[in-house]
Amino acid sequence: MMPQGPTIIAGIDIGSTTTRVIITEHAGSGMHPRVIGVGKTETIGISKGYVIHEEEAVRSLHSAIKMAEKMANVTLDRAYVCIGGISLETHHQSSSIHLQRKEISTKDTLMLRSQAIEDFLVKTKNKTVLHAIPLNYVLDDEELFADPIGLSGSELSAHFSLVTCLTQHRDGLVSVVSRAGIDIIDIVASPVAASVVTLSQRAKTAGCA
Repeated sequence: MMPQGPTIIAGIDIGSTTTRVIITEHAGSGMHPRVIGVGKTETIGISKGYVIHEEEAVRSLHSAIKMAEKMANVTLDRAYVCIGGISLETHHQSSSIHLQRKEISTKDTLMLRSQAIEDFLVKTKNKTVLHAIPLNYVLDDEELFADPIGLSGSELSAHFSLVTCLTQHRDGLVSVVSRAGIDIIDIVASPVAASVVTLSQRAKTAGCA
């Protein structure tokens, strides 16, 4: 079996003043990604995270992409996209499910997450949920301080922090990135993306200001 080549992972951050594209090479499990290409241009056509002139925004992003591609000597076709701006908000939402005394599985925690998102969107208009981050779980009225998968009980509840943005805001950025020829792997709120890069696992678990 031939060894697989390194995985190319790219990120796009379109700010109000600067558009950045970074291309990394990931050699394998346990290895840190290596930056192989960076593109940076002045953002045009976007204000406070909102697309106000799509054609200009697409040209600005396309220039940053070409710059990063030239440095990395690769052609970029997909990327993660950061979203920031004034429409980002956090909300708290709880949900619960009955287990019928069965062992908790990943399917159950995903059901809790989906239910929390659905319950939030029912009472909220024009918003998109980017992330649903579990803050804690409660199994049969007992608070858990770890992942509940593998435990058994009758009722499982969870409290989530939902990171949202205005749907119009997201759709505008999606259109710009798509028109620049890039498929979007996922959309990540800028503060969440920054926490992945800068915080240790201990800091994420404990919480930080």
